[in-house]
Amino acid sequence: MASDTPTLSSDASVNGAVVMADISGSTPLYERAGNEAAAAAINARIALMRDAVARYEGTFVSAKGDDVLCWFENPSQAVEAAYAMAAMKDDAGLTVHAGAQWGRFVQHSGDIFGACVNEAARLCSLAKSGEIVIGESLYNALPATSRGGLVEMSAVRLKGVETQMRIFSRQVETPGANPNRTVIGEVLYHQTQRPQVLVDAHFAYDGSVWKLETSRPLSVGRSPSNVISIGAMTISREHGTITMNDGLVEFTDHSSSGTYIVLADGQEISVFRRSVALNGQGSISLGAPHGSSAETIVQFRISSGST
Repeated sequence: MASDTPTLSSDASVNGAVVMADISGSTPLYERAGNEAAAAAINARIALMRDAVARYEGTFVSAKGDDVLCWFENPSQAVEAAYAMAAMKDDAGLTVHAGAQWGRFVQHSGDIFGACVNEAARLCSLAKSGEIVIGESLYNALPATSRGGLVEMSAVRLKGVETQMRIFSRQVETPGANPNRTVIGEVLYHQTQRPQVLVDAHFAYDGSVWKLETSRPLSVGRSPSNVISIGAMTISREHGTITMNDGLVEFTDHSSSGTYIVLADGQEISVFRRSVALNGQGSISLGAPHGSSAETIVQFRISSGST
């Protein structure tokens, strides 16, 4: 996919829904299975994605690397095709995430170009495995009957776009372990190797303190329904969740703007659509790095001991 719109007079201008779908998990697959087996699995997945495009009456444009680009005249079929691709499963560990947007674009030499093509690619980069993220223009083009399962996220300002855009997400439910886990300051052991751990975890914001318990996760975000509700506009409505399981305390980012974690050593680590294991003492800045705004920072203190 090229980033610039060509200026040739013979180009055909089209109005439709552009979908960019990206395969994740190919790098570890190459390392684990070898070049030939990994390439075969990826090509098989692309073939299935191509079938999904045809099934929902779309136009397949290209497959470059792990990306599939396609477009649809019907906005509902675009969303269903994107979801079908994101919901695909196999034994190779490959997953798909997708972005989609509605607008006018140009067809030229077998490729498509335009602002909505670029926006679909950037929305794809916001999506996590098993998720589709669509832009406001596509959402508005959908009939009410096709909006089921779509949840509004915080507005974002995409690169190259001057104004903020409302975006919407639909996620595929994936039971089992979370593959999107980042570990900070702790080694994750297999459950049978871990001793029983007693954890004392406290989180503080604006003079209030919450004690984390296994049976009661702490939700954090702009919505008043969250346990820790913070009204800053840079924070997503449902920004993140703090959980404890088998002595492991985790923060999971669900946001469109990311989260920044600082531990006792002062190192700041950015987290986007991932889970991080927390320990010791530190702080969580929602939506912006530390130093941007004190009103977005949650302090934590976690201590543990074995039995």
